[in-house]
Amino acid sequence: MNRQIAGKRRLCRKSVRKTSRRLSKVSGRRSGCNRKSSRKSCRRRSKGKKRCSWVKRRSKGKGQHKGYCKRQSGGSNACCLGVESGDPDLVAMFTLCGENQPCLVVLDLPEEKLTKPHEMFELLQYSPATSLGCQSALPNPELLSRRDTISPSRVGNTLIKSHHEFGGNQQSLQYVTDGLLNTSIELLSIYLNAKMSLTNQGDNVILVNDKEPLIESHRYTSHAKCLIPPCPFTWHQDDFGGVSFETYTLIYYLYKDYSFMGGDFKCAFPTGKVTLQSNDSEIRPLGKHFEDNEELDVYHINTKSRRVILMRGDLWHIPSSVGEQCHGCRDSVVVQMART
Repeated sequence: MNRQIAGKRRLCRKSVRKTSRRLSKVSGRRSGCNRKSSRKSCRRRSKGKKRCSWVKRRSKGKGQHKGYCKRQSGGSNACCLGVESGDPDLVAMFTLCGENQPCLVVLDLPEEKLTKPHEMFELLQYSPATSLGCQSALPNPELLSRRDTISPSRVGNTLIKSHHEFGGNQQSLQYVTDGLLNTSIELLSIYLNAKMSLTNQGDNVILVNDKEPLIESHRYTSHAKCLIPPCPFTWHQDDFGGVSFETYTLIYYLYKDYSFMGGDFKCAFPTGKVTLQSNDSEIRPLGKHFEDNEELDVYHINTKSRRVILMRGDLWHIPSSVGEQCHGCRDSVVVQMART
């Protein structure tokens, strides 16, 4: 029995190394498609096993060609090309052993791609996810006891479902909800190769994969002169948690003060069964954790303004605790949609 288990582990590691080599090979210049060739010859190669495609350069530098020939592969572009693919938004990706698609992706998006999450946050919290919005929301240490500063009631969670009666903001919130869900679906399809379909049923009912999505807005506030109590959250999975189905989860970190220490993201995977590709040194292994008598490898992902996390709902995760001298806000929007 021990030999069989050990054999499985060796096979798993071998599969991870093979996948890693494939990713680096595809993103590197050794691929037969990655040649300084004409567009015509690139199209000719696309009929063979290499499956090449012509890629236009965004800008031409001195001595550079107008385009180049690149190998394609089925599935997510993020998975096939890795974090060195030239995608300026892609920061890191976690891939489980034996799987071709990543299970968690970290992005840093420009502000113009976060318009709908910002609009949703302001409609739900009645305050923008900005420095000025944060200042007006900070607790007053002269009025609040040190224990009440960031209790669960002060976290400021606002939950809505797509069929919620939006009252006076009904039309504007319905419009923003459509936009936010479409933005989220596009990101999931690109980076996790998710198959999503949105249908607007009317009467404020929006379905994604025939299920009602869940949207949350979170504002964590803290004053340096107030005591920070322990984090009210525990390790959890999103599947069948706040929703009654298996889910994809997107976390849009819209604004975080530089003086807000902590409140980062920790996730855990079965020991030895995940591959991390990252260009951020602060995304790193953090130790071990046991859940349901299973040993898990814990990873730390730093949160900051404009960072987005996409993941499957079956992954264990928890926000990290807030530092004792933490001061400021951390504003985010969370979207959960059915996974097929």
